[in-house]
Amino acid sequence: MPKHLIIDGHNTLLGIDSLRKCFNINPEKAIETLTNWARAIHDIEAYQVTLVFDGRRNEMTIEHPGGSDSFTVIYSSHELSADGVIERMISRSNQPKSLMIATNDRMVRDVGIGRGCDVMGIKTLESMHEAAEKKSAQIMQNRSRSSDKEWGNRIPL
Repeated sequence: MPKHLIIDGHNTLLGIDSLRKCFNINPEKAIETLTNWARAIHDIEAYQVTLVFDGRRNEMTIEHPGGSDSFTVIYSSHELSADGVIERMISRSNQPKSLMIATNDRMVRDVGIGRGCDVMGIKTLESMHEAAEKKSAQIMQNRSRSSDKEWGNRIPL
């Protein structure tokens, strides 16, 4: 059963020191950074990833950066918080045991636990991102070594 990681966006931005500092100076840059973090986990772990933020518009906005249906960024409407969107996703899931919820919000955590989801704190998500970055670097290093062997100097001197 493929895993679906749902990330509480603003909770994460405020729960990780480096992101919180960035958010206080430049919220758009902090959101971009968190989106890149989530993309790294998506690409390396092959999880479906949904990043949910509080929105200010009348309607919910759903984006698929990079064109992948398995990577989604949702901005809630001004009438329903990001927490409400996440709680609905959990409640309406046909496979709640495939969901991993990253949040420090107690209510969201309780809803997830009640439905049998894997629930993690924001610090665990930060560790998951760091592990994905290390795996990515290792993959790139291995590809580079392989490429160096393939493209070595073949002209006899």
